[in-house]
Amino acid sequence: MKLTETLEKDYENIKANTQQAVYKNTDPAIGRLLSIFEKIDSESQKKMVNEIYEDCINGISSEKFTKEIIESLLFAANNGDKKVKSTFGIFLSSLVNIHYEQTKNEEEYLLFTENISESLERMGYKMNGAQICIIGNAGTYLCQYMQSGKCIVSGNTDSLAGGYMSGGSLLLEGNVEASAGIFIEGGSITIKGTVEEYAGHNMYEGRIDIFGETRGEIGKNMKGGVIHTYANKPIISKEINGGTIYHQDMQIFPEGEK
Repeated sequence: MKLTETLEKDYENIKANTQQAVYKNTDPAIGRLLSIFEKIDSESQKKMVNEIYEDCINGISSEKFTKEIIESLLFAANNGDKKVKSTFGIFLSSLVNIHYEQTKNEEEYLLFTENISESLERMGYKMNGAQICIIGNAGTYLCQYMQSGKCIVSGNTDSLAGGYMSGGSLLLEGNVEASAGIFIEGGSITIKGTVEEYAGHNMYEGRIDIFGETRGEIGKNMKGGVIHTYANKPIISKEINGGTIYHQDMQIFPEGEK
């Protein structure tokens, strides 16, 4: 199933089937994985992000789980009195990365965040080949350090999307908060909605396409790569150092070059 072709027309059915799978799924792996996360989260204070990610990888390394279990965990963790914590995003990332590495699964991992009150952090962290589709808000630091693969967001995205990514592609169908593509070193980010300030901040390589309104300045400390805007003409930072910026079919930085 390719979500880019089927999600809009079959959305409710896809969501209902995923929810139903959670309620019917009695696989003990769901409970074990949630317990592993609770232990990691309780010990995460004062740890660096990469340390938490390594704790997740080590914690799940001996567990057996399927794509369907990964997709079920958000519903299970947000069921009843339970509320999903922001750090659950990096735990999901570790599950997706391990499962993809083991199976080379070619179908999208469906992650429903619509009814989650807490904004998740670092969904798609260190992705390396998998394809994920987030239905709902994608939270902060989306696909940080992404190496390859594809992420589709059918909803809005908080700040710092695609930070430090070196490959792969992001398709963000909603609005995006500040600093999209910060320190990006490769890959591509396509944004269909409005983008807040500082898109392409400290950008080295890669490409950012913005089809919605661009608010605030873009390209601060940009050193390379390409930004292409299609709606309003953007404000280019006076602190830009390199790269190329286009508005529609016209190159607007550097001026006078093609």
